[in-house]
Amino acid sequence: MLSRARAAMSQETASRVTERQIRLLGMYGVFTYPFACIPFLFFFFQENGLSIGQYLWMIALYYWAMVLTEVPTGMIADRCGRKNVMVAGSLTLAAGFLVICLGDTFAAFCTGHVILGLGHSLLSGAPTALVYDTLKQSGESGRFLSIESRIHAHRLFGTGASFLLGGVMAWAWGIVPTIAATVVLCVIGAGIAMNVREQKPSLPRRRALLPTALRELRGRTMVWILVYFILLFGLLRFAFHTYQPYFDETVYDDLTPRFAWLSLGVLFAALNLVAASCSRLVPHLTRRLRYRVIFPFLPSALCISFLLMAALPSWAGVLLFFAHQVPFGLHWALVQSYVNDRVTTTARATALSILSLLGRVSFALWIPFAG
Repeated sequence: MLSRARAAMSQETASRVTERQIRLLGMYGVFTYPFACIPFLFFFFQENGLSIGQYLWMIALYYWAMVLTEVPTGMIADRCGRKNVMVAGSLTLAAGFLVICLGDTFAAFCTGHVILGLGHSLLSGAPTALVYDTLKQSGESGRFLSIESRIHAHRLFGTGASFLLGGVMAWAWGIVPTIAATVVLCVIGAGIAMNVREQKPSLPRRRALLPTALRELRGRTMVWILVYFILLFGLLRFAFHTYQPYFDETVYDDLTPRFAWLSLGVLFAALNLVAASCSRLVPHLTRRLRYRVIFPFLPSALCISFLLMAALPSWAGVLLFFAHQVPFGLHWALVQSYVNDRVTTTARATALSILSLLGRVSFALWIPFAG
């Protein structure tokens, strides 16, 4: 009787620890990508004399930095702990934005983007892997999709709120203060990550880590999801990185610069609000529909919206930005849940990093030529 009571108390304690961890990870999600300056960076670079071609080459360098560091940082997360990598990732993002804030040349901006690429690669798999392992250690891995979609919604809400903050700051003081604010917000994210607890799982041998992850991804269904993710990633990133040039070519000239900054901040915040709401729908969709029903809808919706943007008036094209947020909000939790359910080893962060790597390689190869 006493042993049962102790076991019940132990289980209750473990449950409280798990919930506290999930709350911290949700709070970290709010400050994972607090990019207050992103809606205005294209115009900041334009004011510093960069062309659209140079802008897209910087974006390509950003993705190539992620490509070269994606798998090594995933392996570091599996080997040295996801918490440490999350702290390092947020601080690296802060350093990248600081370089951009202080720079005024193409070379300085390229350096900042390379640092940002490294920071983003550090965060591409570690937070999700830590969520999954936290739930698995407490015997609650079945809750992963629900928890991850909620945390992803927190990321989108946090990013959207930072966009709104950036819009107000740019309207009041200009673009440079929004970059400085982004640096501060990333440092706050690192501080939150320091309070996360991690019980390190047993790991395969150092040399076996990458082969183990590759072996997990060789199955027929996994190859299919890799190809699918490459296509979807390219479409979504092309849309995101051309919102500002599209806005510049269509409606920017009809607005005063200060009102344009505020409008962009509100627009990007609203886009993230829609994406976050869609992310919260993932558990409900998967309970009612199978993956093979949901997955084809996402790229189809994007392709149809692109065709309409080319044919409709400019204001209607800007409104179609909102249509992109449906697949953007749905895809991450869906794809990661699909992969996590099929990766049986502790090389989970490495496997997710390989997934991100392939999407970024494809996109980095062709995006410069879009300029």
